[in-house]
Amino acid sequence: MLKAYGSSCKTGAELVNHTLRPRTIKTHLSYEMLPPKIHEKGAKMINVIRNPRDVCVSFLNHHVLTENYTGDLQTIAEIMLQDVGPIYAPFFTHILSYWNQRENPNLLIVHYEEMQKDVTGVIKRVAKFIGTEEYSDDQIAKLIEHTSVDKMRANPMVNGTGPIDKLKAAMKNEQKGTFINTGKTGGWKNKLTEETIERFKKWEEKWLKDTGLLFAYEV
Repeated sequence: MLKAYGSSCKTGAELVNHTLRPRTIKTHLSYEMLPPKIHEKGAKMINVIRNPRDVCVSFLNHHVLTENYTGDLQTIAEIMLQDVGPIYAPFFTHILSYWNQRENPNLLIVHYEEMQKDVTGVIKRVAKFIGTEEYSDDQIAKLIEHTSVDKMRANPMVNGTGPIDKLKAAMKNEQKGTFINTGKTGGWKNKLTEETIERFKKWEEKWLKDTGLLFAYEV
């Protein structure tokens, strides 16, 4: 994965170079920052987009675990609204870098909320996109179970337990939490203030104008 977990872990390049093909690479890089060979080789790219209000709430959980963050949600909201952070930012610059390439036949854009509303449909779309065989109803049911929030939270291959534990130990971070949080949509309604929600709406309207991109804020 092209991600950073500290000096005690392998670099993204090392992990990729030691992964057998065909392989999957997870990255938070914006489209223009992807290595040119990804395009030259015709690699298949799947970009997951989530509504910015829930992303803001998710950032709080992420920063508490990986950065020993002791601030509040409002501070993170302010940073997002000012287009300066917190990470993989500015948010809309990053999101639109992929959205504006949506006609690329090697790029599939999936909305996070779609996976909650119609996970079966998303699985079929992804399977068709990467050129795999059709899945039976039984296989799809097993995939849905295996990729459920509860299963992923308990799976050390995806829950970040090892790297995050190392980071927390290095920072003497004793804050509680899990890398995979609730996985639900709409938590922002109970976390952000009414004033902040209105500011998010204006911010979203400014950036989304004439883009054709729409977000789902609840499922």
